[in-house]
Amino acid sequence: RNHYKAIITGIEPYGLGYTVHLNCGFPLVVRITRQSVEDLRLETGKEIFASWKASAVHLIKRSGV
Repeated sequence: RNHYKAIITGIEPYGLGYTVHLNCGFPLVVRITRQSVEDLRLETGKEIFASWKASAVHLIKRSGV
């Protein structure tokens, strides 16, 4: 598993879930369920540890980069 200490820099609704923006020393964008946001009591400014399996990563090229 990958795990990084992070600060939540933003939370936005996305379909049935949320997009969570993190600062891990590098920007990280995560899509999670509404239930996860509520259960984990996520909020902007909160310090967390982000953890995921390497096989769960999707790289998306940003336009203009």
